[in-house]
Amino acid sequence: MSSKLYIEKMLTVSTGHYTESDDQMLEAIAFDKEPEYNHLTCWVMPTGHGFIVWVSSDSMEEILVEYREAGFSEAFCNMVNKARELDCNWVRFDCDVPSTDGFQTFDW
Repeated sequence: MSSKLYIEKMLTVSTGHYTESDDQMLEAIAFDKEPEYNHLTCWVMPTGHGFIVWVSSDSMEEILVEYREAGFSEAFCNMVNKARELDCNWVRFDCDVPSTDGFQTFDW
């Protein structure tokens, strides 16, 4: 038995870094509204201010292809990929967080 606590990293960014369509897809996944998304390697939790998305430690290339084929924007995929590059297990998209320089933003 280990006595150490396990801590996971989370990248927190503005919901302005993904599209309105991404937001609708995340809502559909979070609330299991669309069975067509059940195959995705994507866990989504609503927060009331956006969503928390689990970033798989599986092959990022395969997961990004899966996300693109499902209809997620390139901006969303870039943010998920950035989280993995930073060794984050989660991305928190929050409407109260300011935009981050260097990433595409959307006004919806």
